[in-house]
Amino acid sequence: MDDESVREAVHGILRHMSHGDSAELSDDARIATDLGFDSLRLLELAIVIEERFELAEVNVDEALGVSTVRELVDLVTERVTGTAA
Repeated sequence: MDDESVREAVHGILRHMSHGDSAELSDDARIATDLGFDSLRLLELAIVIEERFELAEVNVDEALGVSTVRELVDLVTERVTGTAA
């Protein structure tokens, strides 16, 4: 899976799970504040990402470091391709 495919898939997941105006989803959007993800929704997001991309469980410290859509896309891209985004 290439970088753009990962980006599109992550954006699709966020649009589906978002309570806000998903048409305004950008890479700079903050997942918690701009998209309205509370701690439970963030946990759901992690599970959906792990299942969709067939990833091993994400490290808690690593997950806590993700705040924007771009950071999430980069993390998933790195995990899927095995390289830094």
